[in-house]
Amino acid sequence: MSFAERIEQQLTEMLQPGTKRCALAKLFTDERLAKNDQEKLKEVVDSTENDPRRISNVTISLALRAEGIEISKTAIGDHRRKACRCYSKKGNN
Repeated sequence: MSFAERIEQQLTEMLQPGTKRCALAKLFTDERLAKNDQEKLKEVVDSTENDPRRISNVTISLALRAEGIEISKTAIGDHRRKACRCYSKKGNN
């Protein structure tokens, strides 16, 4: 299995109903955000460190807080580093 296939499989599993996801990943499908906002959130979270348009974890957290959604900069950073329950085999049980 290639790297891209493995990542795609992980994302597919992560988005299945009943799969344990971190607080940030849950926002990618949260009805409190409009569909275009969900997509934009995913885009900025998935941006690479070399992307000049990359937004900091603090900025994302503050923007979500302005929308009435509380999420810490640490939770965002954990997801970006793949250190959250989304990427843990235990988290997907």
